[in-house]
Amino acid sequence: PGNAMTRSADVILAVGCRFSDRITSSYRPGVTFDIPPTKLVQVDIDGFEIGKNYPVEVGIVGDARRVLEALADDLDARVGARDLGASAYVAELQELKAQWLEHIRPAQESDHRPMQLSRAFAELRRVLPRDGVVVTDSSSPQAHAMNEFPVYEPRTHVTDGCMQGIGFGVPAAIGVQIGAPDRRVVALVGDGSFLMTGTELAAAAIMGVPVVVLVFNNGGWGAIANLQRNLFGETRLLNTLWHRPDGERYYAGIADMARALGCHAERVEDPAELGPALERAFAAGGPAVVEAISDSELPWSAVHAVGEWDITVPAYLGEHRRRYVEGRGF
Repeated sequence: PGNAMTRSADVILAVGCRFSDRITSSYRPGVTFDIPPTKLVQVDIDGFEIGKNYPVEVGIVGDARRVLEALADDLDARVGARDLGASAYVAELQELKAQWLEHIRPAQESDHRPMQLSRAFAELRRVLPRDGVVVTDSSSPQAHAMNEFPVYEPRTHVTDGCMQGIGFGVPAAIGVQIGAPDRRVVALVGDGSFLMTGTELAAAAIMGVPVVVLVFNNGGWGAIANLQRNLFGETRLLNTLWHRPDGERYYAGIADMARALGCHAERVEDPAELGPALERAFAAGGPAVVEAISDSELPWSAVHAVGEWDITVPAYLGEHRRRYVEGRGF
């Protein structure tokens, strides 16, 4: 639904937007954006960003707040106050939003085991206050949260924006909790990420920082497996879905590790038990970890096909990339 509005827009006013490959469907025309013929008015405090990835009709270098205040004052002087909430355009936006919510509802209500991220996010949203802060890592939960997790207030969704590697989530959430001691803070990370920096919870235990970490344990590097599957096919997956030498699937004991570091910790397999487990974690009074055994097949990748990203076929792959961009496979 969101793509439909941005790719068909006559004019887009972009404020502080880098237009990275990840949010533009790797610049493929007509998928997320169609600039041109859509006219772009771009505002950024860094002049280097103006026109860097898309040509601009008007470029404005300046602070976002001051530019928007000046634009609002000028519009008031030109056309006066208007009830935009009653416009056909806003009604169309609300209809598209309703369609999106209906589209993801089955996954949010799914009792599938291992649990799907959609259901886990729905359970978290029910127990997290509106001003609670979610911190995401550079992995599958990050992409899923960007598409689906409702954000109600400013500064309540902290993400690395692909400017950091996997492992960002836990230490970042500890820092957010120290900076906002009266707010509930939860990190959303995968098991691969937790195994990189989860030991930082020892510092949280020593300091008594009541941060909560929700770990989606799918027994491997799920995001990397998905990228390899796209590029090489199912039969050529490298060591991304973990197995022991005898072929048995390997799942790290995340909750056991967290308890050893001095944290409250629970492992949850039933989606219906996730909400109560999160409530207990928030009430623990110190650092807490909820380990959710989740689906390694990334079912959301089919449910949430809202754009494209050709990270699996970078430019240096030449002919492979050209065939991929043209939709002809490999």
